[in-house]
Amino acid sequence: DLKFFGTPGPTTLDKGSLTLGRSLDVPRISRYDVDTETPRPEKLVVDFDTTVNSSPTDISGQGNHGTLVGATYSAADKAFSFTGTNGSNIRLSSTTPFPLNTDTDLSFSVWVKADVATSSAWRGVFDFGNRGTSEHLGVYIAGSTSAASNGPNQFNFTLWGNDLITGEAVEANRWYHLAGAYTAATKTRQFYVDGILKGTVTTTTGMFSSLDPANPPLTLGTNSTTGYSEGLAGDISNFKLYKAALEASEVQKLYRLGRTGR
Repeated sequence: DLKFFGTPGPTTLDKGSLTLGRSLDVPRISRYDVDTETPRPEKLVVDFDTTVNSSPTDISGQGNHGTLVGATYSAADKAFSFTGTNGSNIRLSSTTPFPLNTDTDLSFSVWVKADVATSSAWRGVFDFGNRGTSEHLGVYIAGSTSAASNGPNQFNFTLWGNDLITGEAVEANRWYHLAGAYTAATKTRQFYVDGILKGTVTTTTGMFSSLDPANPPLTLGTNSTTGYSEGLAGDISNFKLYKAALEASEVQKLYRLGRTGR
């Protein structure tokens, strides 16, 4: 049997009127709800989506693809795995990956898991610029013998040696979502772990002076200086770099989206 249910009788429709005083701009159309979309995709300059790509292919549209060097892709974890040795990393293939200067807002988002909690050496999550001349930006796990200001065995968002730490020790074999934002107008950096703000710092010099992001280029899994030391033994997934300062709500949204996607 096939039965239909509804309201019998005619329906009156009031046509009404609509006046548009401006054009409608629809920059992005998706079958997904807005809460499942990556915040501000138009501001991405690097986006390594490890949920769908087994290589460091940049899906931001900027063409900033990376090269796996002594690192592998784990299909089970949907992540890049690094051995902790100097030769295990991901480096951008481009020699001029993206323009940055003293007026550039910047943010990053990345998931990371360390194989061990304690190490005497610093372990690089990502880095770019020249550490030799103290003109670099990156995120590390500080070494266990480091000064208290460096945050021994803590995540450290460092800029020219100006450190912003989380205040809590890193646990082994646990996934963390790390995010940071820099606002050029106020010279302010913020550091988030699992969507929670862990620290804020304002510097007088700003973020960049003569920093060249292509020399050395963006590197994941070690530092970016020639030799690529301070390797991370662990996994990294879904690295994103923005040319914009993300708001706290956008960082929390990235965390809620999860490591393995929708």
